[in-house]
Amino acid sequence: MEFLNNIQRVNGQPLTEQERNMIIYFLGRGEPAKEIARALSLDVRSIKKWSTRFLTAGLMKVPQRTGRPRITTSQEDWNILLSATEDPFRNLLQIREQTGIDISLQTYSRRLTENKLFCRVAKQRPQLTGPIRARRLQFAESYLEFQSWDRTLFVDESTFQSGAAYQELVRRPRGCAYEDQYVQPINKSGRKSVSVFGIMTQNGLGPLVRIEGMFNSNRYLDILNQVVLPYAEENFGDNFYYYEDNSPVHKSNIVRQWSTLNFAPYQIIPTPPRSPDFNPIEHVWAKAKFRVADYGIYGSEDELWISIAEAWNELRFENNDFANNLVISMPRRLQESVNSNGSYTSY
Repeated sequence: MEFLNNIQRVNGQPLTEQERNMIIYFLGRGEPAKEIARALSLDVRSIKKWSTRFLTAGLMKVPQRTGRPRITTSQEDWNILLSATEDPFRNLLQIREQTGIDISLQTYSRRLTENKLFCRVAKQRPQLTGPIRARRLQFAESYLEFQSWDRTLFVDESTFQSGAAYQELVRRPRGCAYEDQYVQPINKSGRKSVSVFGIMTQNGLGPLVRIEGMFNSNRYLDILNQVVLPYAEENFGDNFYYYEDNSPVHKSNIVRQWSTLNFAPYQIIPTPPRSPDFNPIEHVWAKAKFRVADYGIYGSEDELWISIAEAWNELRFENNDFANNLVISMPRRLQESVNSNGSYTSY
């Protein structure tokens, strides 16, 4: 029965012998196709296709498929997979050198893809140590039921550069981009650039400030007095919360003294270190940097600053739900961190 070669799921993958046996079992009991599909987690069209062909053919086995013989053995396939999983950053040439199997690079790639290891650009984040992971977990658990994200000022500094950092390719399964073994550690460089300070709330993007010269405690105090406090009082009165990272500038003695005089103790959210994935403003920076890079080449830092401000304003006005959607994701971010025991989230 040649047509049995075409018995497949709707997505193109053949039904297993166990799945075919279960389908026939349920059909013999008189179960409808929809119920069988739900019970076996299959598409109802696959159930109907198989039941029709089974009743017509009276057979349950699928003949051996014809085609070009497979050039690797199961042991060689296993060695290829083992080499890639031992070091996800090995490229195909390195895997071939390590395994010694004389096949094309395309075949290496197909064998890894068959095992759901896909070549992707590695995400870049600082490595999490045990104590930092514990602090992230503690923070996530403490603020999981926090109800005032809509009255929180999310602030951050960011540096815009005219060039992009080199990113490595990594071979990994889908949905695992932020697992430790697939994340590329990064070191910051000292290239010429423009640094900025920004504010966002659930209501939208707030002021953007260019940081001239070195960003130190005195410069930060100027921003707090001239930008942050007026913006917060204008929009929330004295009923707001303040979310900043653990930059040494933010934690200096002079800044702490200012915060004691101007903020209630509960207003400053004690964020854990190395947690950019908790701060939704990071998504704003990512989109703004993409736009700035797309604008072209800059002859000076002033030109770069103009493009940064334009990108910020475009994001501020073109989508009213942009900031709102980012802020309402906070409970999901924290829950994901709790579920992963303090590891990085997918945000």
